Amino acid sequence: MAASRPSEWDSTLRRLCGKRWREVTAEDFDSQDGLVGSVQALSLKGLVYFLPGLVRIALTDSTARYAVVDALVSLFTCPDYLRESSGFQKEVIAALSAARRDFLARFLAEMEKGEAHFCPVLIQSAIANLRNGGVKSYRHEDVQKRF
Repeated sequence: MAASRPSEWDSTLRRLCGKRWREVTAEDFDSQDGLVGSVQALSLKGLVYFLPGLVRIALTDSTARYAVVDALVSLFTCPDYLRESSGFQKEVIAALSAARRDFLARFLAEMEKGEAHFCPVLIQSAIANLRNGGVKSYRHEDVQKRF
């Protein structure tokens, strides 16, 4: 977990401690901030380690699918009004091999096809960033137009 974490993440940290990525469940990432907050709180090393487990959860647990994909998308995107804060997203993308980035881009594209509730602006931004190996911010105005 990130070095400066709120105390509510301690229980999440205890649940993840010692677990293999093949064993994690959506409940392991549950916190007051929800699954998205817990995933965003992972350190870069923890995120890269648990990434295959998060993909597995999204594929096998339909009740957690939206939250997991939402959490993953947030790791590869940044709105234009927070452009200066995209450092962690850049680190995440840089830490992934081209093959992993390609897999994740294809995975997100498949998730978008199967789930009508995902915001296409965010999904497409994440896919483009994964394919390009960098972070280009999306226009927040485009997201607001969708809803």
